[in-house]
Amino acid sequence: MFRACLSAFFLCCLLPAAALAQNEKVEFPIWSRTYAGTLGKKTVEVQLERIADTISGSYCYAPCKDETRYTLQLKGTVTGQVAQLSETIGVAAKSGAWTLFLTDGSAKGAWKSPDAKRVLPMVLNETSTPPPYDIRLVADTLPDTDNSCPTPPVVHEIRLYRKGKLVQALPTESQGTCSIFTPRFVDMNFDGHLDLMIAQTLPAGPNIPYDMWLFDPATQTFVAAPASLLDVTSPEFDAEHHKVWNFWRGSCCDHGIDVFTWKNGNLEPDGSGESYVMPVRVGTTDYYCYVTPAYVDGRVGYPDAAIKDASGKVVVPGDLKGCDVGPYMLERTRVDVWQKKADGTLVLTDTQGVTWQKTQVNGATRYCPVVPFVNNGQIVPAALTSDPDLCSEDDPNPT
Repeated sequence: MFRACLSAFFLCCLLPAAALAQNEKVEFPIWSRTYAGTLGKKTVEVQLERIADTISGSYCYAPCKDETRYTLQLKGTVTGQVAQLSETIGVAAKSGAWTLFLTDGSAKGAWKSPDAKRVLPMVLNETSTPPPYDIRLVADTLPDTDNSCPTPPVVHEIRLYRKGKLVQALPTESQGTCSIFTPRFVDMNFDGHLDLMIAQTLPAGPNIPYDMWLFDPATQTFVAAPASLLDVTSPEFDAEHHKVWNFWRGSCCDHGIDVFTWKNGNLEPDGSGESYVMPVRVGTTDYYCYVTPAYVDGRVGYPDAAIKDASGKVVVPGDLKGCDVGPYMLERTRVDVWQKKADGTLVLTDTQGVTWQKTQVNGATRYCPVVPFVNNGQIVPAALTSDPDLCSEDDPNPT
């Protein structure tokens, strides 16, 4: 009896320890750097990212082009200050091996061919500005290092170190999809100090929520950003115009841009734009073009909208290949006409939307849409009465 009770006692004591072991967290370093230098006699640009003991990135031979910048892939491990990387071209077989000795602001090492018969020296100098901290993340497990798409660990804390001493710990709940999110330093309120942000999760759209902290120069610490900034998903920061803006998606056919300005420590709305459908008639074919806003020089713009040229004609930039044939979203169908000012900026001069005309359709009174088409340099309204499904029994716009 006593032995059974004693066994039960030890079991009860062990259970919390097991539960504690399951809840243990790990801490690991992360960084991202860009370099420029030489591989052999050729100039290269290199991008490297470290997550725990895994290091990956890419490089290109200068002058680098967008289509080739990420063709040469790098992946390997880092121990102390020594990185060992395999080089591949796309998904092809191994094309080389790197050994890099990493120091503050530079890296030196050698490239070796797959057969080890060719060895070329490498000398790289960091071109990115390193953050003023060493960053380590605290997560429930270490990130997976295989090439599959695993469920990444949840990051619970960002720890900032300087010369090996913990300066500040910032709580978060961040989980990526195939890989973890890493923090990013950016001056979010344009006061000359780097602030900190990390994505929380990746939804099915561009509306990514972030945890964000602003640097307080008085206390030399990061403080939680105001709600007016935290409420902005996928924020972008325009240092030139001192604007914060974001591109959002409401549905498959609803996109927009919001612009904000800092005032007294909070973000205030400073313009917005939403997608719409622009009708264009060419001969007997009606096109309905989905027009999305863009952020241009500190304000919302519509690069694909209709423009009135110097002769007074209303023209549509680009071709109509991406436009639908047939009406849809009539409630958001309109023609916005922009005109270029002397300073080169565009100003909205006219907007015409769909109106509804009372008419007889198959012997019944209906309200059918009158659509303003861009047609041969003009805006020409046309009633769509041939399709009864477009018409309504009730006036969509009663007075």
